[in-house]
Amino acid sequence: MESPVDLVYCWCDDADAVWREKRDRFAAERGYVMSGHESGACRYRSNDDLRFSLRSVGLYAPFVRRVFVVVDDDAASPPWLDASSGRVRVVRHGEIMPRDALPSFNSVAIEHFLHRIPGLSERFLYANDDMMFNRRLDERFFYASDGLPVCRYAGRYDTYAKRGLPVPSYNQMLRNSDEIVRRDFGLAGDFARAYGMHPHHNVDAYLKSDIEACAEHFGAEAFGESHPPFRTGRELLRFVYSAYALAAGRAHFRLARFRVGTKRPWYKRLLRPAYADSLVFPAAKWRTAEALLAKYRPGLFCFNDSADATPADLEWLAGFYRRRFPSPSPFERDRS
Repeated sequence: MESPVDLVYCWCDDADAVWREKRDRFAAERGYVMSGHESGACRYRSNDDLRFSLRSVGLYAPFVRRVFVVVDDDAASPPWLDASSGRVRVVRHGEIMPRDALPSFNSVAIEHFLHRIPGLSERFLYANDDMMFNRRLDERFFYASDGLPVCRYAGRYDTYAKRGLPVPSYNQMLRNSDEIVRRDFGLAGDFARAYGMHPHHNVDAYLKSDIEACAEHFGAEAFGESHPPFRTGRELLRFVYSAYALAAGRAHFRLARFRVGTKRPWYKRLLRPAYADSLVFPAAKWRTAEALLAKYRPGLFCFNDSADATPADLEWLAGFYRRRFPSPSPFERDRS
């Protein structure tokens, strides 16, 4: 593996008054109501996650060459971010998105243009700002020995429909992304294993060339209407690129699970810690995280914000971040 690996984030901050006024005005003009988990305040809340995610990168992902932080054209970038560093660059939406797709407050749409970032490496990782590295990893966690990305999945997204419950728009977008690949490629190989499953909701690995090939294959049929300024539930998620790569034999499926199962002999379980690939904690489970991170030592973890997070939950989260990652990273202005 000789080519570099870069890391990309999309970022916004609801506390930015200029950006917030722009978003609210645009939503009002289009009659868009921002509420709930999928489009409410939790979707845009910062929680200072990015600062601590980058601290985790500095500690545990030394293989990352450069970090790109993608922000709105009129938004202020994080004031603590050292954009003068050769390792981090702020990228504006207008640099990568067509004029008719702007402005955009829809991360699902923005993510379709990340491969256009100037100077981005062929191999790149994408992370939400609330996704953290938990222990030292190397690029082999994300790319197999043949250089192809490892795509992690966990659980099925069709459980709502099977129980007769309303299907969240995110699950519907997952199905949209799966179905268009299934239509053209059928169910075979690693795509057959991934079909109908949730991606693990953590740092994901991509190849720019796969994204370009996928977009060329499906063309305007798939992506021509996929860039609304707010979520609609009809879009394709970025995971269509992983599905395409799996179907084309350009990626590897992995079930994101604990690497040490209960069926292993007891003496082997004593000799090796129970590593997990990744763990995700919804707001209701945040306070269980410290014990589970210590027990399973996942490579990655995520504190997924939601509409039911209380002020006390957010205060706890801020304290946890400071305890877990107390030292400034190479990406911060003040490193004292």
